[in-house]
Amino acid sequence: MPDRHAKPPAPVGRKPEIIRGFNKILDFRIAEWREGYARVEVELAEHHLNRSGLVHGGVLAALLDAACGYPGVLPGPDGLTRRAVTLSMTTSFIGQAKSGTLSCAAERRGGGKTVFMATGEVRDAEGRLLAIGEAVYRYISSTDRPAG
Repeated sequence: MPDRHAKPPAPVGRKPEIIRGFNKILDFRIAEWREGYARVEVELAEHHLNRSGLVHGGVLAALLDAACGYPGVLPGPDGLTRRAVTLSMTTSFIGQAKSGTLSCAAERRGGGKTVFMATGEVRDAEGRLLAIGEAVYRYISSTDRPAG
């Protein structure tokens, strides 16, 4: 049985990022990660649903937060992974899902030495838009460390 937390290989010369903490509890996985872009997925299970049997808005918001954060922290050639914390996030819920794989594609939209901005869209396996979001993150310079 394949490991549901397994990630695709990282670009040559870079170690893969490990899903940790809350995102691991939610079973998120990095499907794609490159400079300025990330795609994070989750296979919906019963624990992702609200009492109406639909994906919980908190899962959608967490998926947006996770995916939007990755485009700004891709490890550099030195293998160091930058860390960032969310300063603000705006989420709009547009559609509903009960099952299947959800995918959040996110892009870095700007920023500088201490902050960056990103936007993301959550879609179901059929491509229906479920949620959109934009977020601002602040780098934590004291936590730079080797990836992995």
